[in-house]
Amino acid sequence: ASDVYKRQIKVEGIQKPRSYSFAQTPERENENEYTFFIRLVPGGELSAWLAEKNREGEKVVLSGPMGKFGLDDSAKPMVCIAGGSGMSAIKSILEDCVNNQVKRNCVYLFGARTQNDLYCASVMQEIKNNWHPDYTFEYIPVLSGESEESNWTGPTGYVTDYFQENFVKTESM
Repeated sequence: ASDVYKRQIKVEGIQKPRSYSFAQTPERENENEYTFFIRLVPGGELSAWLAEKNREGEKVVLSGPMGKFGLDDSAKPMVCIAGGSGMSAIKSILEDCVNNQVKRNCVYLFGARTQNDLYCASVMQEIKNNWHPDYTFEYIPVLSGESEESNWTGPTGYVTDYFQENFVKTESM
């Protein structure tokens, strides 16, 4: 499987570059295009700059890699845990697993506050539908701040607690 690298993004007027992980495998990108998941952070220089107006055609400088994150050669089950914009690196790895038909079971736990914070559900379903047919892929969103009056029927609490209670203590991996 390919390695996923972080890149630093620098634009005119922003004092410090910001690091982000690629959100797609290179095979899914158009030439000279890259996808990142960037959450709008109150007071965040780069995210506010991006949200301010359409930035198509603006000069953006990418540098890096600024780290390395990839899939090992093990045949053991995969456990992926992320929250928020951390989806980007995991999504890229999972798409690469599908492209290469990796022969491993995988569970992906995604922590979010509310249903409104969930994204890429259709992508996760596509990954599940295209996972190696002899192995399993399970995507489990876990919400930590969903109202008790909502229609949410999935797991609640912190994703790390859910993992501890449902996987570590039960040895179900």
